[in-house]
Amino acid sequence: MDSNNTEDECNQNLSRETLENAIDGYNKRYSFNKKAQVMYNKSSEQYCGGIKVFFMLREPVGMLADVEFDGVRERIFTQFSFKSRSSEILKVSNQTTAEQVILQIHRQFRITDDISKFCLYERENTEKSIEFRKLGDFERPLQLSLMWIANKRNDRRLVFSDYNPSVEKYIEETEESLKMLLDTINKVENQAKEDILEKYHYYKQALTKIIMQKGR
Repeated sequence: MDSNNTEDECNQNLSRETLENAIDGYNKRYSFNKKAQVMYNKSSEQYCGGIKVFFMLREPVGMLADVEFDGVRERIFTQFSFKSRSSEILKVSNQTTAEQVILQIHRQFRITDDISKFCLYERENTEKSIEFRKLGDFERPLQLSLMWIANKRNDRRLVFSDYNPSVEKYIEETEESLKMLLDTINKVENQAKEDILEKYHYYKQALTKIIMQKGR
């Protein structure tokens, strides 16, 4: 996944027409769930709605639960394992950040584990693999979700996780395949460096020529 392009997408400001079309497409996608519907205030240009977050947790999480024994309500500590592909719709606004979404989940499920172990990721299905990108603390998930609709990126989803899936997927790879991957990365990096140097020399020559012409 190209993280730079994705972050650029999130930082884009959609025009009102594009935003309204994205909201319409988003609401149609989640027409079966009223909690996910996005409401747009045209006068303030603010909007709020639901984002769908999938849970990908490797370890059981500690939670506080209220139980009642013989009419007496008590709070107990328990361990809970989220099922594979489980998800939740969270109400947020266009100003809600990824950091705030993590805090919202932590509070809503009354999780007792250290909040710093959890992160929010963008998951993308590509033709060859599944890629993950960690969202920055101040990225805005609802805005990002609408950006996916506007750019027809229907293969994206939000994932709440207690580990980094983009790193873990390489653990079971063989040494040979990892070396091949590293070799590919080095080739891409070297090509990028050559492209930069080529552009540098081109613009240097062009600017030098302009300066010489102005000095005549």
